[in-house]
Amino acid sequence: MASDWHIINVDLDGAAWQQLLDAEPHSMFDTATWGRVLADGLGAEPAGWIVQQGTNPVCGLAGFTKRSLWARLFFANIPYGGLVGEVPDALPLASLFAAHAKTAGLTRVRLTDYPGRPLPTDGFHCHDSSTHVLELGGRTWDELWQGFKRNIRRDIRIAEKKGVTAVWCSDEDGYRAFYQLYLDSMRRNSAIPKYGWAFIDALRRHIGDGGHGGLFLAMKDDRAVAGVMVVDSGDTSFYLMGGSTSADLKHCPNDLLIGEAIKRAASMGKSRFDFLPSGPGDTALMQFKAKWGAREVPLRTLDLTAQPLRLALWQAAYRIAESAAVRPILQAWQTHRSNSRNN
Repeated sequence: MASDWHIINVDLDGAAWQQLLDAEPHSMFDTATWGRVLADGLGAEPAGWIVQQGTNPVCGLAGFTKRSLWARLFFANIPYGGLVGEVPDALPLASLFAAHAKTAGLTRVRLTDYPGRPLPTDGFHCHDSSTHVLELGGRTWDELWQGFKRNIRRDIRIAEKKGVTAVWCSDEDGYRAFYQLYLDSMRRNSAIPKYGWAFIDALRRHIGDGGHGGLFLAMKDDRAVAGVMVVDSGDTSFYLMGGSTSADLKHCPNDLLIGEAIKRAASMGKSRFDFLPSGPGDTALMQFKAKWGAREVPLRTLDLTAQPLRLALWQAAYRIAESAAVRPILQAWQTHRSNSRNN
């Protein structure tokens, strides 16, 4: 019966969630470690939901709650936030989530597919997106190198000839340099920075120091000119984020770093290198990812609205913030605030 299905809230550090992870395939983004990155870095409230039939756990969701203006939003973790465990055909997922969201006072629930693990869509509002995944297939770096397009090999050689070197970074100073590179990229793209120094520092402490990934910096003349953050999970290495200075793009530091990140993944025996989803309409970034031979993998973002009026008001405020008139002001304010916290 439908009434047999229910959701329980669990702590991602607790035994119930760990038992589910032990029993089902999952990624780093489903773990308590990633929850701590989001809590420390974004001020989010990590949360786990387990769907039960009677007393039997069936599947679960790792996510976080974030308050924005008057809306209380629940995200199944970023960058990917799908379900852990199989979803039975009989499970009324959307109606179950909607009832739980209303009880919890949530405005909206958002989930995102994992590549190759599509979510059931009945009852959700769906948005199409995609990621790019490079299949490593047990190939060595030399084999991958020979398979790259000529322009990739050329650009990496340009970086090397211009004296750009890649270093694996573990110290706080390196991460601070990377944060400034990230802000440089946001300014270049006329974008509002999504992340502050707290998020970068949380990546250093929980991912870098924890052995779950780390940071490559491209150095030229003793200056950091580009950076790439990678996260490891099972048989996959993920390109989480990057940054670079505009003045040094001609030296191709980003190409050098992506090459180094792919080389690292291959040397670790990873099966794939996931470039992660690009923003809507970010054609240049999608082309950069595709040129490495990565295939485009369709994804869907699923939304469930529990408080329509609150969500409409929040979306209207968000559109104003993203408008051409307001965006530069918010961008400057966010950069100033981030720099103040960084000092």
